[in-house]
Amino acid sequence: MRKYIVYIALLLISLAACQEDTIQGYAIDRDGLQFNYDTNEMQLDYKFIDQYRVDTVWEWGYPYTRRHYFGDSLLRDTLSLYVTLMGHSGVEDREFKLKTVLLDGQDPATAAKVEFFPSYRFRAGQLIDTIQFVVLLPETRGNYTVGLTFDLDESDPYFESGAAEKKIYRLRVSNRYPKPEYWDMQKDYLGEYSEEKYAFMVSILHNLFNMYDDWAANNVTLREELQKYNDEHPGNPKDFTFPVWTKPSWWDYPYIQPYVGEYSEAKKEFIVSIVGQYNFDNATWAIDWESTHTQLRKEYDAWNEAHPDEPLAFPQFPENPVLPDNDK
Repeated sequence: MRKYIVYIALLLISLAACQEDTIQGYAIDRDGLQFNYDTNEMQLDYKFIDQYRVDTVWEWGYPYTRRHYFGDSLLRDTLSLYVTLMGHSGVEDREFKLKTVLLDGQDPATAAKVEFFPSYRFRAGQLIDTIQFVVLLPETRGNYTVGLTFDLDESDPYFESGAAEKKIYRLRVSNRYPKPEYWDMQKDYLGEYSEEKYAFMVSILHNLFNMYDDWAANNVTLREELQKYNDEHPGNPKDFTFPVWTKPSWWDYPYIQPYVGEYSEAKKEFIVSIVGQYNFDNATWAIDWESTHTQLRKEYDAWNEAHPDEPLAFPQFPENPVLPDNDK
């Protein structure tokens, strides 16, 4: 029996010796800098079209929030990232720097542009910290990418690279304004789509496209702002226009359209001259269309009689409006 006990003891000693030879501990002389994200989170998709601030406005005595989209007016934006140490926290602040690198096979022309602070400090006693950097609006439309990493040559000599899969953070930047799905349903107010036109709209109206907005009013604003821009940049005007088309949304309402007939800009201006701009803008409740219709027909005939060489450039208003049964 003793013989077997000695044999087992020798076998255990032998196994322990093998394990000491094959199992290696992990140790580094310096602390490893790395980004503090899971490997599947080591990237950020940043779209300039989606950037906004939240404003609080008051209406009818109540506050409500509203998104204010920046469009091309946002030239730079500050973003934050978490970094961590693989190793030990320091007893004093330690300095490090960041730099950009191209990703494998990347065309340098597609590199996103960023700015870093002159240097960063990993605060004493911390294993996780936050850094900030600035992403710049690309000069042309497109999608851009760049890698963010640690510039170890310019950092504290007690730092080295951490885990390989966490040393390059991928930033993808989009400066695109794709055509909204229902653009053509408001084409009378907007004209043909172009990416530059849509970007201009977001920059001026501070809203993404919404087919239910008041596009008659927006059309006026966009034409005025476009003219202002072109006047201020005679050497580099915008290469698009907005149609002169300010048909109000209420024009085709069944209890109004029979009184006004087919829409035209000339007809709209004539109605405004008779009822006034305020009443026109609030026509759904500020105008008695039955009596106003009679007045419009009389004024139309009176103008044409007084100006036989310059008749109004639209047909007479409908003679006998036919309203829906529940609106007669």
